[in-house]
Amino acid sequence: MMNPKKMGKMMKQAQQMQKQMDVVQQKLSELDVTGVAGDGLIKVVMNGKQKLVDIKIDPSLLNDEIDMLEDLILIAINQAVVKSHELAEKQMHNVTGNLLGNIKLPGM
Repeated sequence: MMNPKKMGKMMKQAQQMQKQMDVVQQKLSELDVTGVAGDGLIKVVMNGKQKLVDIKIDPSLLNDEIDMLEDLILIAINQAVVKSHELAEKQMHNVTGNLLGNIKLPGM
């Protein structure tokens, strides 16, 4: 059976970590990453919670085939998603240290 003092200490640490994780989640919604495709002709901005917040399309692309434009948009969005996931992992690692090891949390 666990010592009640140790259990209390662990509960306090868990509560403190939860508060820190809440702060990180708020911070992630305020941080942006940019995905770029076609040498900057398409740019998308996504926050750290994977919400797409902006798309910029160079006007010169409006004369090109729609298929290429769609492909470039997808590339830029997917790049932003990857960067956003990396940002979230880094921010959460700052809170948890290596406590979770290599465990990936859903949505993080």
